[in-house]
Amino acid sequence: MSELSELLAKRIKAELPRTELEKYMSDFLKQQTMCTVATTDGIWPRATPVEYYSEGLTLYIAADRGQKTKNLKINQNVSVAIVNTIRPDWTGDDWKQVRSLQITGKGYLLAYGDPGYQHALDVYNWRPFMKLLDRDPEHISRERLMLKVVPEKIEVFDFGLLLRGFSGRQTWTP
Repeated sequence: MSELSELLAKRIKAELPRTELEKYMSDFLKQQTMCTVATTDGIWPRATPVEYYSEGLTLYIAADRGQKTKNLKINQNVSVAIVNTIRPDWTGDDWKQVRSLQITGKGYLLAYGDPGYQHALDVYNWRPFMKLLDRDPEHISRERLMLKVVPEKIEVFDFGLLLRGFSGRQTWTP
């Protein structure tokens, strides 16, 4: 029997202490840079891979004026999936590194002049990107939207937690 099957057979249910879980999630969010954000207009879902930056458990995403922003104006509910980039072959210890977060929450579009807009840009680290485009990093387009994702529920999946005596599935709510 494999180490993973033995651990799963134990049906470990222990939860990480809340502060440890929040630190785990915050650290994981800082380590990753890409996510898939899903929105809906109530009929058709739209899942878009995007770059994000985080502050604690809150995500900030530069939002182009496409279908996801149209959806958010109709329905603020969002789902965000974030996974690490390991490619497990399932023959060694790779399973210990497979991690993901599933965030369910509200998406708030912030436009130029809105409270929190400048803060969103600062968290997003906008200036280096503007420099890369040979644009004045202090000039912000009045057309640029920022999406702030505030989690209402975060589900963690990490087989590696089993090795520490905790369930590989953890759920956080505010």
